[in-house]
Amino acid sequence: PQTAGKDRRREKAAKRNALLPEKRRIERGLAKCEKIIEDAENEKAEIDKQLMEATPQTDFAALQKRRKALDYDIAEATVEWERLASEHEEFMKKYNEDTDA
Repeated sequence: PQTAGKDRRREKAAKRNALLPEKRRIERGLAKCEKIIEDAENEKAEIDKQLMEATPQTDFAALQKRRKALDYDIAEATVEWERLASEHEEFMKKYNEDTDA
C-alpha cells in the first residue's frame, strides 16, 4: 500500500515534468506580450507628454507616426496575449486533470 502511494506520486511528478516545457513556453509568451504592451504604453505616454508640451521645433508628424506604430504593436501583442491566455487556460485544465488523476 505504501509503495503504491509512492509510485502514484512519482507518476504524477513525471507527468508534471513532461508538461513543464509547454507550460513554460506559454507563460514566457504571456510575459513577453505583457512587456511589449507595458513598454509601448509607457512610450505612448511619453509621446503624449511631448505633444502636450510641444514647441515650434516639435516634429508632430514623426511623433504621430510613432504613436500609431505603438498602437499597432499594442493591438498585435494584445491579440497574441489573448490567444496565449486561452491556450494557457486549456493547458492548465489538462495539466490539472493529468496530474490529479
